[in-house]
Amino acid sequence: MKCPMCGETMKTVNGTYKYVESGLNNIILTGVPLHKCSCGEAMPEIRNIEGLHRVIANALVKKKTPLSGREVRFIRKEMRCSAKELALMLGVSPVTVSRWENETEKIGMVSDKLIRMIYIQTVQEKCHKVLEGTVSQIKAIKSEDGQKPIRISIPSLNKYDTCLSYT
Repeated sequence: MKCPMCGETMKTVNGTYKYVESGLNNIILTGVPLHKCSCGEAMPEIRNIEGLHRVIANALVKKKTPLSGREVRFIRKEMRCSAKELALMLGVSPVTVSRWENETEKIGMVSDKLIRMIYIQTVQEKCHKVLEGTVSQIKAIKSEDGQKPIRISIPSLNKYDTCLSYT
């Protein structure tokens, strides 16, 4: 890979990377492949950004300190909802959500915990949709001889990643 700054060839090493592209300033990735150049440029290789963001959101929900405004915004975006939609769920105004996210107003403990619970519920609903037909498929298993090919669509793997990253 060529360096976008100087055009030299970059070397790849595993290392740590402060993932500020997430919008958060406290996310450190470890063991990530880094493309480094002698000019000082470093670029991480992140193959599954959606999966990484789910893991980050899960870590935020589990942390033992209050959510920051940036963390509230990150979780809201992971839920794929607007500030207006989140405000409706919480019973507050969109202006209040905006103030939390911009850190001009501190989020209360009740709202903090409710945001975490809404996120967990959102994840559970996604998992339920993915797995809803599985029980009836298991019930339909019959004793048959012979092996049939099992075809797995690679693009469909992403929908299972949501459930698997939270177990």
